[in-house]
Amino acid sequence: MVQTSALGGPLVHGFFNPVTGRIVLYNLHEQFSDNELVLSITVRNQMCSQDSPDIRITADFAGENRTVSTSAVGTPNTEIGGVENGGNPLLIVVARFVSLMVFESTSLPSVENQIYVLFEANVDVRANSTLRLFGFSTASGPASTTTFSVTGPSGLLASHGEWDLSSGVLEISTLAGISANDAVFFSFTLVNPSANTPAASVNIGCNRCSFDAAVEVATTEAADGILAVSVEPPACTSGSMDLGSPGPFGPACEYTCAGVRSGRECLCAPGRFGFDCSQQGTLNVTNSVPAMVVEDDEQTMLTAASGTGVTFPAGSVMRTLVVSVASYTVTDLKIHPTQWKLRSVSEVVEPTPPGEPLALPAEVTVAVSMTAVAAEQAQQRTIQLAFLNVSSGMWQTVPSSLDSSTGHVRGPADFLSPWTVMSIDPRRCLPPQFGAQCQRTCQGSLDATSSVCICPSGRFGFECAQQATRNPVHSVNPTPVAAGAAAEVKSPTGAGVSIPEGATTSDITVEVTGYDVEDLSVDPSQSAILKSVSIVLEMKPDGVRFARPVTLSIPVDLTTVAAEQRRGNAVNMAFLNTTTGLWEVLPGSIDQTTGLLRAQTNHFSVWTAMSIVPVDGG
Repeated sequence: MVQTSALGGPLVHGFFNPVTGRIVLYNLHEQFSDNELVLSITVRNQMCSQDSPDIRITADFAGENRTVSTSAVGTPNTEIGGVENGGNPLLIVVARFVSLMVFESTSLPSVENQIYVLFEANVDVRANSTLRLFGFSTASGPASTTTFSVTGPSGLLASHGEWDLSSGVLEISTLAGISANDAVFFSFTLVNPSANTPAASVNIGCNRCSFDAAVEVATTEAADGILAVSVEPPACTSGSMDLGSPGPFGPACEYTCAGVRSGRECLCAPGRFGFDCSQQGTLNVTNSVPAMVVEDDEQTMLTAASGTGVTFPAGSVMRTLVVSVASYTVTDLKIHPTQWKLRSVSEVVEPTPPGEPLALPAEVTVAVSMTAVAAEQAQQRTIQLAFLNVSSGMWQTVPSSLDSSTGHVRGPADFLSPWTVMSIDPRRCLPPQFGAQCQRTCQGSLDATSSVCICPSGRFGFECAQQATRNPVHSVNPTPVAAGAAAEVKSPTGAGVSIPEGATTSDITVEVTGYDVEDLSVDPSQSAILKSVSIVLEMKPDGVRFARPVTLSIPVDLTTVAAEQRRGNAVNMAFLNTTTGLWEVLPGSIDQTTGLLRAQTNHFSVWTAMSIVPVDGG
């Protein structure tokens, strides 16, 4: 039997039929006409969630053959625990977590892993409640401690949580109440398993967290895919016991990995860089962006004050993500030796979670010093944005744009990975190799723009492979020459220079060094037509230019000259163009009495007398 009450006292008795869900009430006392009757009925809600049913009231009039019916039923428009129930009788909401997302910063073994958690409950969570995260039994706490730091909304969660090493359960207290359907985001750090481990299934729960002390928020929604460690055995060792440990790697085990070896590659933990993970980056907080939630239907910008960051257009992410952007200073970033053309000229920007694919490209922006850019461009190097392919350990450039007014380099990203601005060497050969087929080896220094092999003093030949000895007979010690003054700087054999008055615009010190070079090698494109028939004369200072032509003289063997001339070859002065690596011939004259070959020039360089084979048609 159902006992009810009405205004003024108990007026009605009735019965409840649990099969049909009907309550039949009888008016035992009074007759009502045009009066309002307010009744209250106490029932026990069921355990499961349900929508508000269609509740109707019908009435049979005693002594009359008529029935009235109405669905105009309502309840007070109140809210309990964040659940609105006004106008929805018998609406049942079971308190639970309606959303749980968990992300991580790395899947490498034995390294610290930043765990990001995003959850939402359908009811209010009271202050001083205890959240419980399950599924971390394969991980360990930082430094094997039982407490860990929590980074989350200020004043909402405790700054530290408790860690149960045996069960893998993490407990975090709430400092303030959390409203129903409000998303809460926080993060903490654990240490990944040390060996191959399947992904953990993480759940969230909370005992007696809701508005009703008798209701327990159940453990619900699992978030899979974190704490999964899967690394191929190192190619340089046969055993699996050293999986994930530092050691040799590479095609011939020629490199040393300071990270985690996987096959022939070396995988780096967050904040470590270089193809061998040997460089620890320095976090630049100013250029970094704290973790933010990125939804699939909204444009989100993660941008630091410097402009560095990532812009996600609407529809770019395939699921809700928690993304952070860390910017690291890495001095002289180590690039894999096979990528010698690349050189980093900016910080390394590392968005997490790493490797996350994108449905639509995001835009990555990296700030760069325009002074550094100008220096690179002066060497004919190009500037492009590049990302690290973590599966191969190689950097890949992408089409990018440089905004010289802001110092920002922008480019598209198809997935999250470390980024940096690269300067690209225009040369096609790996120094010291050079030449059309990269078959030559420079023993001097290769010019970054022209790929010409430039020889130091005393080395000659187009590969700088010929080491010559200074011949004192043909050399002159450094000789000062005043600005505008005439001077003769010559050795006893006549090797040297005659400087007329007004040729110099500033004081200089002239040095003449003669070298004996047997069978001077020249560029292969000139070897069939040019042959040195004298000493090699090195004139300094390098790069000096004269306002009036000066006269160079080199002693030659007249017998040798005559023999060359009988072959139809001319003998003239030639200098080495260090920009092209080729010898250029100047017209000269030979004094048959002194045996000196003379020619006029307006600059110093390396000089010699060349026998020149005539070219057909010229």
